[in-house]
Amino acid sequence: MPRRFWPSAARLGAPALVLAGLLSGCAAPPPAPPAPPPAPELNLRPLSFERLEGWSEDDPREALAAFRRSCEKLPASARGPISPEPAFGDIDDWLTVCAAAEQHADPPSAAAARAFFESWFQPWQVLDGDQPEGLFTGYYEPVLNGSRRSGPFYQVPLHAPPADLLRIDLGTFNPDLAGYAIYGRVEDGQFVPYYSRAEIEHGALAGRRLELLWVDDPIAAFFLQIQGSGQIRLDDGSVVDVATVVWATGFRPDFGWVRVPGFVGDDGWPAGPRGVASAAGLYFLGIPFQYAFSSMLVAGAGRDAAFVVDRIGERVRASGAARTLAPARAIR
Repeated sequence: MPRRFWPSAARLGAPALVLAGLLSGCAAPPPAPPAPPPAPELNLRPLSFERLEGWSEDDPREALAAFRRSCEKLPASARGPISPEPAFGDIDDWLTVCAAAEQHADPPSAAAARAFFESWFQPWQVLDGDQPEGLFTGYYEPVLNGSRRSGPFYQVPLHAPPADLLRIDLGTFNPDLAGYAIYGRVEDGQFVPYYSRAEIEHGALAGRRLELLWVDDPIAAFFLQIQGSGQIRLDDGSVVDVATVVWATGFRPDFGWVRVPGFVGDDGWPAGPRGVASAAGLYFLGIPFQYAFSSMLVAGAGRDAAFVVDRIGERVRASGAARTLAPARAIR
């Protein structure tokens, strides 16, 4: 069975399909591609705290303090799953543990903090199927040089969150969207996207006295915006943690590089029903409201991808061309 490909935007040209058909008629069929490696399979196995290396020697008081800070992010009025992954439990479950953590706000010893975790938590070994070794990704936190005042060396501002920046928890409207949120502002009674990066760079926040710090490297500031947090090493020797980056909002796609007539609609987004562009053989995925709001989420993109693959298959069958389909070239 030939492999199927569904790149985010791929062009299938009929001449290429005909050429593949002619070649397949006069040459030996290509060897079957190697089987793809099995997909990672998350498996969790309960363990005892005694199995955790160094648990009895470490001082978990800092971990308890970090957990209590995380609890501050959970609104007491919220309900439902804490994330799209059911294994992580409901918000109510975590609020109960957070309440218990408040009773240990200042543990007198490492043993007291250790007792809290042993009472409320269960260690789990993370496996890939039945394999104890796998791949974990880490979080990168950039470190920048900065100052509390602008000057010849520090001209790139980092802003405090503006008062008109609003967060909408989509889970309050649809339980299927628990854990997802959108950000924007209110303008003339309408909720609209927040200012774009370009608008902020051109002064959309000027005059509000939101500049917290100034850094010396616009490229490093850009990566700070992508990561969403980082550290600033100030010129007085102190270090400041940055936990919220306003400039990370407002990124908007530009499809002008796809030079196909009719591909982009009047609203600036690709036009076509469910990812099938009006230009023959051109497809796209991951566009908000391509079919539903979830089209820009992983689960929705998978559903839309299946639809697009079926349309590609119909086009190939209707063309009566090659029985062997070469991989479509991805346009990036």
